[in-house]
Amino acid sequence: MKLSIRQLTLNAMIAAIYVVITIFLPSYGPLQLRLTEMFAHLPMFNKKYSIGLILGVAIANIRSEFGIYDIIFGTLHTALSLLIVFFIIKESDSLMKKMLINTAVFTAMSFILALMVSILTNELFFFWVNYASFAASIAIVMLVTIPVILFLDQQIHFNQTMER
Repeated sequence: MKLSIRQLTLNAMIAAIYVVITIFLPSYGPLQLRLTEMFAHLPMFNKKYSIGLILGVAIANIRSEFGIYDIIFGTLHTALSLLIVFFIIKESDSLMKKMLINTAVFTAMSFILALMVSILTNELFFFWVNYASFAASIAIVMLVTIPVILFLDQQIHFNQTMER
Protein backbone atom coordinates (compact mmCIF):
# COMPACT_ATOMS: atom_id res chain seq x y z
CA MET A 1 0.00 0.00 0.00
CA LYS A 2 1.61 3.21 -1.18
CA LEU A 3 0.70 6.32 0.78
CA SER A 4 1.01 9.97 -0.18
CA ILE A 5 2.55 12.55 2.15
CA ARG A 6 -0.98 13.68 3.02
CA GLN A 7 -2.04 10.12 3.88
CA LEU A 8 1.07 9.60 5.99
CA THR A 9 0.36 12.87 7.78
CA LEU A 10 -3.24 11.84 8.49
CA ASN A 11 -2.02 8.54 9.89
CA ALA A 12 0.53 10.33 12.07
CA MET A 13 -2.27 12.57 13.37
CA ILE A 14 -4.49 9.55 14.14
CA ALA A 15 -1.60 7.86 15.95
CA ALA A 16 -0.86 11.02 17.94
CA ILE A 17 -4.50 11.54 18.94
CA TYR A 18 -4.75 7.87 19.91
CA VAL A 19 -1.66 8.16 22.11
CA VAL A 20 -2.70 11.39 23.83
CA ILE A 21 -6.23 10.20 24.63
CA THR A 22 -4.98 6.79 25.80
CA ILE A 23 -2.36 8.30 28.09
CA PHE A 24 -4.66 10.91 29.65
CA LEU A 25 -7.66 8.65 30.24
CA PRO A 26 -7.56 5.47 32.35
CA SER A 27 -6.61 3.05 29.58
CA TYR A 28 -4.48 0.26 31.00
CA GLY A 29 -5.26 -2.96 32.84
CA PRO A 30 -7.93 -5.61 32.30
CA LEU A 31 -10.99 -3.33 32.71
CA GLN A 32 -9.76 -0.38 30.76
CA LEU A 33 -12.67 1.02 28.75
CA ARG A 34 -10.07 2.50 26.40
CA LEU A 35 -12.02 5.21 24.59
CA THR A 36 -9.52 5.13 21.75
CA GLU A 37 -10.82 1.70 20.74
CA MET A 38 -13.30 3.74 18.69
CA PHE A 39 -10.42 4.50 16.31
CA ALA A 40 -10.44 0.81 15.39
CA HIS A 41 -13.51 1.66 13.29
CA LEU A 42 -11.60 4.10 11.05
CA PRO A 43 -10.22 1.35 8.77
CA MET A 44 -13.83 0.41 7.99
CA PHE A 45 -14.03 3.71 6.08
CA ASN A 46 -10.62 3.34 4.46
CA LYS A 47 -7.98 0.63 5.05
CA LYS A 48 -5.26 3.25 4.93
CA TYR A 49 -6.23 4.34 8.46
CA SER A 50 -4.86 1.00 9.70
CA ILE A 51 -1.33 2.35 9.82
CA GLY A 52 -2.20 5.23 12.15
CA LEU A 53 -4.25 2.93 14.36
CA ILE A 54 -1.56 0.27 14.67
CA LEU A 55 1.16 2.86 15.25
CA GLY A 56 -0.99 4.61 17.88
CA VAL A 57 -1.54 1.34 19.74
CA ALA A 58 2.18 0.53 19.71
CA ILE A 59 3.22 3.97 20.98
CA ALA A 60 0.45 4.24 23.59
CA ASN A 61 1.35 0.85 25.03
CA ILE A 62 4.82 2.12 25.92
CA ARG A 63 3.15 3.45 29.09
CA SER A 64 1.70 0.06 30.00
CA GLU A 65 2.90 -1.71 33.12
CA PHE A 66 3.66 -4.69 30.86
CA GLY A 67 6.10 -2.64 28.75
CA ILE A 68 7.50 -4.29 25.65
CA TYR A 69 5.08 -7.21 25.97
CA ASP A 70 2.07 -4.91 25.70
CA ILE A 71 3.69 -3.07 22.81
CA ILE A 72 4.14 -6.38 20.98
CA PHE A 73 0.94 -8.19 21.92
CA GLY A 74 -1.35 -5.16 21.99
CA THR A 75 -0.14 -4.22 18.53
CA LEU A 76 -0.46 -7.85 17.41
CA HIS A 77 -4.05 -7.88 18.68
CA THR A 78 -4.90 -4.84 16.57
CA ALA A 79 -3.06 -5.97 13.44
CA LEU A 80 -4.45 -9.52 13.47
CA SER A 81 -7.95 -8.29 14.24
CA LEU A 82 -7.83 -5.95 11.24
CA LEU A 83 -6.51 -8.70 8.95
CA ILE A 84 -9.36 -10.98 9.97
CA VAL A 85 -11.94 -8.21 9.60
CA PHE A 86 -10.68 -7.26 6.14
CA PHE A 87 -10.93 -10.89 5.06
CA ILE A 88 -14.50 -11.21 6.38
CA ILE A 89 -15.88 -7.89 5.09
CA LYS A 90 -14.32 -7.74 1.63
CA GLU A 91 -17.70 -8.37 -0.04
CA SER A 92 -19.76 -6.16 2.30
CA ASP A 93 -21.05 -2.74 1.31
CA SER A 94 -22.84 -2.05 4.58
CA LEU A 95 -20.82 0.24 6.85
CA MET A 96 -22.88 -0.76 9.88
CA LYS A 97 -22.29 -4.44 9.18
CA LYS A 98 -18.56 -3.79 8.80
CA MET A 99 -18.45 -1.96 12.13
CA LEU A 100 -20.37 -4.69 13.94
CA ILE A 101 -18.11 -7.40 12.51
CA ASN A 102 -15.10 -5.26 13.44
CA THR A 103 -16.38 -5.00 17.00
CA ALA A 104 -17.00 -8.75 17.22
CA VAL A 105 -13.54 -9.63 15.90
CA PHE A 106 -11.67 -7.15 18.12
CA THR A 107 -13.66 -8.47 21.08
CA ALA A 108 -13.00 -12.13 20.28
CA MET A 109 -9.32 -11.52 19.59
CA SER A 110 -8.86 -9.93 23.02
CA PHE A 111 -7.85 -13.41 24.18
CA ILE A 112 -4.35 -12.31 23.06
CA LEU A 113 -4.35 -9.57 25.70
CA ALA A 114 -5.85 -11.83 28.36
CA LEU A 115 -3.27 -14.52 27.70
CA MET A 116 -0.44 -11.98 27.87
CA VAL A 117 -1.65 -10.63 31.23
CA SER A 118 -2.30 -14.11 32.64
CA ILE A 119 1.17 -15.35 31.68
CA LEU A 120 3.04 -12.23 32.81
CA THR A 121 1.29 -12.19 36.19
CA ASN A 122 1.69 -15.97 36.63
CA GLU A 123 -2.04 -16.25 37.14
CA LEU A 124 -3.18 -18.54 34.32
CA PHE A 125 -6.11 -19.52 36.53
CA PHE A 126 -7.54 -16.05 35.88
CA PHE A 127 -7.29 -16.25 32.07
CA TRP A 128 -11.07 -16.46 31.61
CA VAL A 129 -11.68 -13.59 34.03
CA ASN A 130 -9.13 -11.47 32.16
CA TYR A 131 -10.59 -12.50 28.82
CA ALA A 132 -14.11 -11.60 29.91
CA SER A 133 -12.88 -8.26 31.23
CA PHE A 134 -10.94 -7.33 28.08
CA ALA A 135 -13.72 -8.57 25.81
CA ALA A 136 -16.38 -6.64 27.70
CA SER A 137 -14.26 -3.47 27.74
CA ILE A 138 -13.60 -3.59 24.02
CA ALA A 139 -17.15 -4.53 23.07
CA ILE A 140 -18.70 -1.78 25.19
CA VAL A 141 -16.44 0.98 23.86
CA MET A 142 -16.62 -0.12 20.23
CA LEU A 143 -20.42 -0.55 20.26
CA VAL A 144 -21.14 2.67 22.16
CA THR A 145 -18.87 4.73 19.91
CA ILE A 146 -20.32 3.53 16.58
CA PRO A 147 -22.81 6.44 16.56
CA VAL A 148 -19.98 8.86 17.45
CA ILE A 149 -17.82 7.63 14.57
CA LEU A 150 -20.78 7.77 12.17
CA PHE A 151 -21.52 11.34 13.29
CA LEU A 152 -17.87 12.32 12.84
CA ASP A 153 -17.90 10.76 9.39
CA GLN A 154 -20.80 13.02 8.41
CA GLN A 155 -18.65 16.00 9.38
CA ILE A 156 -15.20 14.82 8.27
CA HIS A 157 -15.97 12.25 5.53
CA PHE A 158 -13.22 9.82 6.54
CA ASN A 159 -12.82 8.06 3.21
CA GLN A 160 -12.76 11.26 1.15
CA THR A 161 -10.38 12.90 3.62
CA MET A 162 -7.94 10.02 3.25
CA GLU A 163 -8.22 9.93 -0.52
CA ARG A 164 -7.92 13.66 -1.24
